[in-house]
Amino acid sequence: MLQVLDVSAHNRGFRVEGISFELGAGEIGALMGRSGSGKTTLMKVLAGVKAPDHGRVLVAGNDAHRRSRRGVQQYLLRETGIVHQHPRPFPGLTTIQYAATRLMSCRMKPDAAMRQVEPLLERLGLRRELHKPAGSLSGGELQRVDLVLAMSTAPLVLFADEPTGSLDSATGETVLSFIQELACEKNTSVLIATHDPAVEAISDKVFRLTDGRLGSQEQQELLG
Repeated sequence: MLQVLDVSAHNRGFRVEGISFELGAGEIGALMGRSGSGKTTLMKVLAGVKAPDHGRVLVAGNDAHRRSRRGVQQYLLRETGIVHQHPRPFPGLTTIQYAATRLMSCRMKPDAAMRQVEPLLERLGLRRELHKPAGSLSGGELQRVDLVLAMSTAPLVLFADEPTGSLDSATGETVLSFIQELACEKNTSVLIATHDPAVEAISDKVFRLTDGRLGSQEQQELLG
């Protein structure tokens, strides 16, 4: 479960103020708002990349930002997964090697890690790209690989930044179905920053940011 308690933060001129909501295990939330509303700033704080100026972020009751250095590494590697809008794969890796790097960081042997991610890549329509250089993939293909990478360790929470933004409607539907299935199978809480109405349609909760704030009435409903 993800609990966001009165979080305020700033990043490159953008701010979020007094954000509070909960997202239960297996639930999908859509984080919506115009460009400049604070979505990126909030996602960075929730994902553990940036510390909040005020407030707390709890994952399964543990504070994401009050941990030892080893605890932060654990949070980033095992407890959370991040799907970037513009992934940057390591040079020289094939698609399947890149998708398996998170599992290998958890000390799984390379062959076993690649066997584990291969069916996930195939479910997302990437069978023909498995052994191509990851850097040669299109933005939409690479984001799907990043999704497999992020979900490979069955994190408690998945943060996804515009995962359907570069996809046609059919592929976007496949990606959202994949996210729904894995959220259910792994009991993963999923928060998706998006402008896509299709994401809103499959979400259990919708969080709308306006000028860095979540409306008080909406917060009460989300926390009720």
